[in-house]
Amino acid sequence: ISPIGTLTLFMLLSAWHFGKGEPFGSMIERMIIGFWIIIGSFLLYPTETLIIFEFLTDRPGALTSEAPLTLIFYGQMLAAVTLVALTFFWARNFRRNRLKRGQSARLIALMAIFLLLPPVLAVATYFFALHSLGEIADTLDQVSEKRLSWKRMAILYLPASLPALIGGTVIIVAT
Repeated sequence: ISPIGTLTLFMLLSAWHFGKGEPFGSMIERMIIGFWIIIGSFLLYPTETLIIFEFLTDRPGALTSEAPLTLIFYGQMLAAVTLVALTFFWARNFRRNRLKRGQSARLIALMAIFLLLPPVLAVATYFFALHSLGEIADTLDQVSEKRLSWKRMAILYLPASLPALIGGTVIIVAT
């Protein structure tokens, strides 16, 4: 009935899901991270991002032909504000020494992925490299009496993830 409304709801729920899975800060800070994952590509890849949204709503040309400059402007402004908020969050926590080992690098990688890669590759890279590994670790922690080492986790995870890693690498190199 409302493809744009459904897409908006899906994106908000996705931002919540991805933010909830991030290992830092308050829920507001996590929501900023989740929102960046959803909207970050708009900053440097606005047309490509609109085309993906059109595909998701099954309305080819609807967004890119209806006031595309206005949509691009608002999308880029939202992405820019989100990036500034994310940078502020990182700088404040870095200065106060609140980031645990690896978290600073994770936040910088998170920002860079959506700035450097086209939207589909950015989401795929984030999902494989940052999100799914954490989700699997959390799941294994829930079913295991003790935290599994990265070595044991890799042995459990590699059979399913190695083909995705090879395929993703081939797509990135080909692009």
